[in-house]
Amino acid sequence: MQKDGLQKQKKLLQQITDRNDKTKREKERIAQQKDDIFSGKLNAAESHHKKRESKLIERAEELLEIKRSNFEQIQSLRTKLDVIERGYLEKRGNRNRNFKVRWFEIHKNTRNPKISELAYYAKQSDRRAKGTIILNGSISVEYVAKDIDFVVHTNKRDFNLRAPTAKEAASWVSTIRSYTEKNNN
Repeated sequence: MQKDGLQKQKKLLQQITDRNDKTKREKERIAQQKDDIFSGKLNAAESHHKKRESKLIERAEELLEIKRSNFEQIQSLRTKLDVIERGYLEKRGNRNRNFKVRWFEIHKNTRNPKISELAYYAKQSDRRAKGTIILNGSISVEYVAKDIDFVVHTNKRDFNLRAPTAKEAASWVSTIRSYTEKNNN
C-alpha cells in the first residue's frame, strides 16, 4: 500500500511537473507570439517612417533646388534690369601695356543705387569684377588716335579702352559721359 501511495505521489508529482512544463512552454509560446506581433508592428512602423522620411527628404531637396533656381533667376533678372550697357572691350593693362579682351558693364552701384559704375570682368560669366570705375563728376572720357580707341580718365589712373567698331565706341563714350554727368548733379 505504501508502494501504491508512493507511486500515486510520484505519478501526481510527474503530472504536476508535466503540467508546469506545459504551462511554462505555453507562456513562452505566447510571449514569443507577442514579441513577434510587437516586432512585426515595430518593423512595419519603422518601415513606414523610413519611407516617409525618405519622401520628406526628397521633397525638401526638390524645394531647395527650386529655391536655388528661383534665386538664380531673380539674380539674373536683377542684373539685367540694373545693367545699362554691356559688351566686350579691349583694355590696355596698367603694367602690361598689351590690350586684353574684357567684359564691361555699366550698372547701378549695389551699395548706392543712385550712383552708376563701370565694371570689367575677365569673361562674361564671371561674377566678381576685376575692377570698377565709379562714374562720378571727376571722370572724363575722350577719344584717342583711332575712332575705336578711347580713354576713361579717373583721379587714380587712365583706362585705355578699344571697342570692336566705331559705332560701339561712340555708344560707350556717350553712355559713360551721360552717367558721369547724371552722377555729378
